[in-house]
Amino acid sequence: MTKALYHMALALALVAAGCADDSYRGQERVYANYETPMAVKVAVGDPYVKGTGPVDSMFNFAGKHILVWAFNRDTVDVDYRTTPEEDNMICLLDSCRANLDGYNSIAEWVRYDRNGNQVDTAYYYPGGEFCNKRYDFYAFYPDDAQFLRERREKDALKLEYRIDGSQDLMVSKAQIPIDSKTGEPNNLAFSYLSVLHGDDPVFTMNHALVRMDLYIRAGVTGTEHTIRIQSSHLRSRTTAIVTPVAKDQRKMGASFAADDAYEFLPLTESGGFELNPITFKTITQDLSQPESERLAPQDMQDTVKFHRLGGSFFVSPEDAYKLQMDIRTIDIPGGDKPTYNPNDIKLKDPTASFLPGNRYVIFMTVYGQIDVSIHVEMVPWTFAGSFYLDKDIDFEIDIFTDADPLINDEGYLVMKEGEQFTLNPRNTAGVPMTYKSSAPDVAEVIDGVLVAKELPDGIAEAQARITITAPPTEKRPEGGYKVIKVKVQQNE
Repeated sequence: MTKALYHMALALALVAAGCADDSYRGQERVYANYETPMAVKVAVGDPYVKGTGPVDSMFNFAGKHILVWAFNRDTVDVDYRTTPEEDNMICLLDSCRANLDGYNSIAEWVRYDRNGNQVDTAYYYPGGEFCNKRYDFYAFYPDDAQFLRERREKDALKLEYRIDGSQDLMVSKAQIPIDSKTGEPNNLAFSYLSVLHGDDPVFTMNHALVRMDLYIRAGVTGTEHTIRIQSSHLRSRTTAIVTPVAKDQRKMGASFAADDAYEFLPLTESGGFELNPITFKTITQDLSQPESERLAPQDMQDTVKFHRLGGSFFVSPEDAYKLQMDIRTIDIPGGDKPTYNPNDIKLKDPTASFLPGNRYVIFMTVYGQIDVSIHVEMVPWTFAGSFYLDKDIDFEIDIFTDADPLINDEGYLVMKEGEQFTLNPRNTAGVPMTYKSSAPDVAEVIDGVLVAKELPDGIAEAQARITITAPPTEKRPEGGYKVIKVKVQQNE
């Protein structure tokens, strides 16, 4: 299953309990009303993970975790070397682990004792006279990369991880929310008081590595052969220096030392499993047809479809890459032996260097063991789930598909005639949902599957609004809805 993606949201939902009065009293504020412990809880939006693949949806996030930091934002020259043990007013959270189960949006804070046993724990905002202490929140998703060491500096925290080509590392700093009444940044965020007013930290995760996907198709040749793609390796540096916390937000992300050793990293299936080889036949002209009816080789080639090979590479940013392909012609004597292209295939973006956060698709046309045509394109790394297009309510929608859905600049999910997407509604109340389309002749939802119907003659594209409605609950008596905007286009 491929998934498309730009960003993924992680919300820090902070639960307020038993606060009798949260109104502002100027200099006469009664701090006694802010003594009730205020727990920090992490709610996760939508990731689909790897050690296991690109993070696009929460559905397969079971067993994964994020790391969270919080530093005082009122301290002008905050020192990120400070730990909670030294001063918890400066450092509220320090690499605190929050586990995810892949289904419940609320993550669980955990720590481990000296014997390696998991211990449930909780963290709290300062209350009372410190209720207006404000903090910056940072998050890092390490996937299942191997942790090597930590370096604490005055202006940044740096973590070294070893990557193997299958981990989607991400970092984020929660942005200060805008006050809906004033249109200005909320000056209380993020503090005990901001929780009382409903402004919680929200992470928009940023991908720190370069993503590469391989698509393969058979070439048009003079002689038909059976080709097997046995494996693929991409050359990358492997020691990622991740900066999840920095005063200069532009320095957050992953970097690699110039003298870091390069390795050829294997392509795996999503999930980190060994690559499944693919086998296909090269294509020849049908000589039984009259010559006037035969397609020219290039015209034939244009009709051959590309097929996805394995999962994705997640690698260091580079000006160019070397790609190794084990391509075997298995229907000739000795052809089913490990045979790498005698010259490593060089991948080069025709417009610029390969940049972190970008997804590149490598289109390969294979004619034989040593005859390969390469074309590289950069495509949006888009997430096609959890559409926040209308009302902010307590449920989200994941969209899963075997295709790569496109979200255009207008926020529409672009579908072709006959294309299907599986909708996976998730909600905090566990209530059933109903679907309704504004244009059932264009697209409709049947048993959770969104289907683009055939357009009437003469119509190239049409639009529909799929409304997902949640009934009223005790938590939200008025119920709620979300809208997915869909644009259906004729097949080319």
